[in-house]
Amino acid sequence: RIAPRGRPCTHAPPRRGRPGWDAAAVASTAAAMLGTHSFAAFGNRPRGGERSVEVDPVCTLSELRLSQGGLSEASSAGRWAFTVRGDRFLYKMVRNLVGSLVKVGYGEMEGGELLEALAD
Repeated sequence: RIAPRGRPCTHAPPRRGRPGWDAAAVASTAAAMLGTHSFAAFGNRPRGGERSVEVDPVCTLSELRLSQGGLSEASSAGRWAFTVRGDRFLYKMVRNLVGSLVKVGYGEMEGGELLEALAD
């Protein structure tokens, strides 16, 4: 489940047939993404009337942290929690950012690719 504005986002552990989970790669990539950047690569185009509004893609992430455990003790066994805090978020930015970090954790994407997306 992914939640906005600094509330924890949880991710289930690796499933069978997927590469191993590399929490260290996720943590180092997440740490490098802190600060003020253009997150245009991680935002989706809004729907409806907001579609025509120009949005500044520059956001400041103050926390992007991975920790073991779920949202509650009952659900924490074998789960990971992402905590994302920032001054503001683009439409679906947190969902896309966490999804990309999960790909880094499974070895499906290099952490450098995410950092390049911030530079573009």
